Amino acid sequence: MKEDLEYVIELGITHITYCAHLVQIAHELGSWEQYHSLIRVGTRAQELLAAELGVQEKRESLEQKRAELAARQISTTGIDKNLQDVIDQIEKLGPSAGFSSSQLRAWILETANKLIDAARLESREDVVLLQSILVFKMTLTLPKFEEVHTLCPAKDWPTVKKDLLNYLVNHDSTLPGSPITLKMQIELLLSQGMWKEAIQILPDPEANNSEFNTQGLEILELIWLEIDNRDSSKLDQLLPLIEKYARKDAEYM
Repeated sequence: MKEDLEYVIELGITHITYCAHLVQIAHELGSWEQYHSLIRVGTRAQELLAAELGVQEKRESLEQKRAELAARQISTTGIDKNLQDVIDQIEKLGPSAGFSSSQLRAWILETANKLIDAARLESREDVVLLQSILVFKMTLTLPKFEEVHTLCPAKDWPTVKKDLLNYLVNHDSTLPGSPITLKMQIELLLSQGMWKEAIQILPDPEANNSEFNTQGLEILELIWLEIDNRDSSKLDQLLPLIEKYARKDAEYM
């Protein structure tokens, strides 16, 4: 019986490429208390889901850019070159699997939680750590960051921490499926003393960022207070940016 199940599992993870099916199989294996097999199937499902999420996030970013360019297009006789370039990039991604980034993130989180529970029962601390890292990347919250820190061996933490924070810095919080807002992203960076990186991800004053338009001063104040707390001599690095946003605000007064 066990050998038969393992044979079926091997066939499944080798030939099934539709991530939703693997997620369902992992769920069924959990209900049957087949935790070793659940870990194998769930791990493969996570690989497919993460790959699909990467493509979908790129698609959503390009779709957002296409909408912005289309709204600014003046000519009615042809398509702007920049707009056409974006359309071409979208087409190169191929047909969509039909899942939003929000749905894919939800599946990744659901599968990660099942894998963590199964891995603890199977004494697979390596799986617990890897899935906890994935949970942080899907949620981008301070509690999940600290949870990874707790689970991670001290010798590995500097490397893991760098990976997590690089992921956070490169995350685009303006995408429709983002689990966090720009303000939340800034707050997490500041909690780790990364005020320089926080400044770098601020939107251009000319960009039409709805969140920053409404919370810009609050976000700048958060950065100002963090710099002042750590090294007030560096506050002058923020002043040119404040002036840019102040000029932008003055244009609308």
